[in-house]
Amino acid sequence: MADLKGKVWAFVDPNSTSGTLVPMVHFVNDLKIDPAAYFSKVIYSGSHEASMISVKAGKIDAASTNDLDMARGNGRQWNAEKDFEIIWKSQLIPGSPMAYRKDLPDSLKKALAKAFLSYSDPKGLEMLKVKGYAPVTDRTYDPIRALMDVQKRMKK
Repeated sequence: MADLKGKVWAFVDPNSTSGTLVPMVHFVNDLKIDPAAYFSKVIYSGSHEASMISVKAGKIDAASTNDLDMARGNGRQWNAEKDFEIIWKSQLIPGSPMAYRKDLPDSLKKALAKAFLSYSDPKGLEMLKVKGYAPVTDRTYDPIRALMDVQKRMKK
C-alpha cells in the first residue's frame, strides 16, 4: 500500500459491496487509512469492468474489484497475471442471491432450487464464471450488514 500513497484509487460505486464497502472498511479499520487523504484522488468508476480497464490503460493507479469480474474479462479484455498485481483479498463475500416470490407453488420453488443447486455442466459454469450454486438464508448476509453498520459509524 505504501507504493500507492498519493496515487489515484477507484472504488466502483457507493453502493457496491465488493467495490466499495468491503475495501473502505478495510482501509479505515484495518489499515487506519483515510482514502481521501491517502490517495491523490478517489473516484467511482461506475463498474468493476470500468475499473479494470482504467487500471490497464493507466488512467488510474489502482482499484477495488471482485474475483468474478476479474475472471469475466480475463483473456478477453486483459490478462490478469500480466496486467494486474493483486494487493489484497477480502474474505469471501456472499454473492447475489437467486430469489423467487413467496407466493409461488411449493413444487415450483423446489424445482427451481433443485435446478440451480444441481447444475454442474462444466462448460456452462465456465461460461457463467461461477463454480456452482449453494443454498443460502437471510443470515448468510449478516456479515455484510455488520460491515454496513461499521460504515455508518465511520460516517459519524
